[in-house]
Amino acid sequence: MKNLSIAKRGWLIIGLAAIALATVGGIGFFGVSTLQETVSGINDETIPRLSTIDDIKSHVYLTRVNALRHTVVLEANRKEPRDKDILASRAIIDKRFKEYEALAADDEDRKMLKEDSALYATYVKGMEKMLELSRVNDNTFARIAMEKDVDPVADKLRDALEKHQNYVRDQVAQAGKASETAAMSVEWLTGVAILVGIAVIAVLGVFIGRSIVG
Repeated sequence: MKNLSIAKRGWLIIGLAAIALATVGGIGFFGVSTLQETVSGINDETIPRLSTIDDIKSHVYLTRVNALRHTVVLEANRKEPRDKDILASRAIIDKRFKEYEALAADDEDRKMLKEDSALYATYVKGMEKMLELSRVNDNTFARIAMEKDVDPVADKLRDALEKHQNYVRDQVAQAGKASETAAMSVEWLTGVAILVGIAVIAVLGVFIGRSIVG
C-alpha cells in the first residue's frame, strides 16, 4: 500500500466503491427480473387459464338452462331460439377447450383438461338425446332423460371444472409465495452487499489514511 501514490490509492477506493455499487445493482436487477417473470407468467399464462375455464363453466350452465327451457315449451318457434342459444354456447365451449390445449402448463393440467373434455362429451351426448325428445314434444321423457343422462354428468363436469380451476389458483398462490421468498432473499443479499462494501471501503480508507500520515 505504501508503494502506491495518493492518486492511485484514491482510484482504488473509487474502484471498490464502483464494484460495491455494481454488486448491489446486479442483485437488485436480478430481483426485479425475477418478480417481472413471475408477474408476466401470471398475466400471460395463469389468468388466461382461469378465465378460459370460467368461460367453459358459464356456457355449460347456459346450455343446461336453455335445455330445460327447451322442454317446457311446446311450439317449435319457441324451441328454435333455445336450440340456437345452445349451439352458440357449445361453439364457445369447443373453442375454449381448444385454446386451453395451448395454455396447459404441465402434465397434471393436461390430464385434468382431458378429464374435463371427456365429461363434456358425455354431457353433450345426453343433452342431444334429451333435445331430440323435446323437439317432438315428448317433454315428459325429455325431462326424464335430463334427470337421468344430463344432470348427473353436468354436476360431475361442474365439480371437475371447479377442481381444475382450484388447481390453477393453487399455482398462482405458489408463484406468489416463490416471488415473495425471492424478494426477501434479494433484500437480504442487497443489505449484506451494502454492509460489506461499506466495511471494505472504510477499512481500506483507514489503511490508506495511516499510510499517508505515516
